[in-house]
Order: sequence, then structure tokens, then C-alpha cells
Amino acid sequence: MANYVAKVRTNYFKVKDENAWQAFCDRFEFTDIIQSNEQGEKLHGFMDESMQSGIPCVFWDEDAEGLLEIDFMKELSEQLEDGWVAIVIEIGAEKYRYLIGFACAVNSKNEAVQVTLDDIMERAEELGKHCTHPSE
Repeated sequence: MANYVAKVRTNYFKVKDENAWQAFCDRFEFTDIIQSNEQGEKLHGFMDESMQSGIPCVFWDEDAEGLLEIDFMKELSEQLEDGWVAIVIEIGAEKYRYLIGFACAVNSKNEAVQVTLDDIMERAEELGKHCTHPSE
């Protein structure tokens, strides 16, 4: 039996509050990555260096002693300075049977767009009538 192993990384963006951002990263055990842009502004992003399973959809709540469902992209959008966009990319695999790729861009208004590697199947079918899925 194989386990799904994923890695997550973002681009760089400006956050509203440095302390709130650090608490966000700590909550999900993300590594805060920092870079300055051409204007000298401090930009943040994150990457997942732990053995988590990708973009979180639940969070362990100590007070409730249980898992709580979360809207991760909404929580991320609340961290962003107005006008900035975070791009979250997840890649993962369960051995070589399931290769997963996902990217989501979200802004400070919680407006988002997303793509997956499986989107290629629809595009590939435009090229011919015989196309199998890579994980079959």
C-alpha cells in the first residue's frame, strides 16, 4: 500500500499583518519564505517542508479535540494585502499510479481560479478519439 505524498509552494505576495501571517504559517507548519521586490517591499510566501498531505482542508483543534473543516483559500485570502494574488501549487503522487497537480490563484477578495493536471484530459480529447488516462 502506498501513501499520497504532496508538496506545496506559493509565489511571493504582500501580507496585511506580519504577526498574523506568522501565526498562519505556524498553524499549518509552513515555512515562511521571504523576498523583496524591486520597490524594496517585503513579500512573503510559504512552502510545506513537512510530510503533510498537501493543501489543508481540515485542522486539528486542541480545544475541541477534533478535526475542523476549513476553507484554506479563504483563510489565505484574508492574509493578503489588497490587490495582491497568492498562487498555491500542489504536486503529489501515490507511487506512480496517481500523479496530482493543482494550482489555485486567490486574491484578497477571496476570488479564485484553479487548474489541475487532469484538465489536460479534456484538451487531449480534442486531438483524437483514443486517449487513455496516464494513471490507468
